[in-house]
Amino acid sequence: MKLLPDTHIFLWSLLEPQRLAPRVVAALEDPNNELWLSPIVVWEVLVLAEKGRVNLRPDPVAWVRNVL
Repeated sequence: MKLLPDTHIFLWSLLEPQRLAPRVVAALEDPNNELWLSPIVVWEVLVLAEKGRVNLRPDPVAWVRNVL
C-alpha cells in the first residue's frame, strides 16, 4: 500500500511518536508499505519552523535533509 502522511503524522513520527495511534505506527513500519512524502509537507514543516511552532535542529533545512 502507498502511504502519503500529512504534516502532523510526518512530524509526530519523527519528533513525538508516542502521539501516534498504534495502527498508524504499524502502517508506517510495515515494510510492505511505500511511504511517499508530498513537497507540500516539507513546505509546511519549514513554515512551522519559521513561525516557531516546531524547533528543528541544527536548523530547519538541515533537519529536513537529514530526515529525508
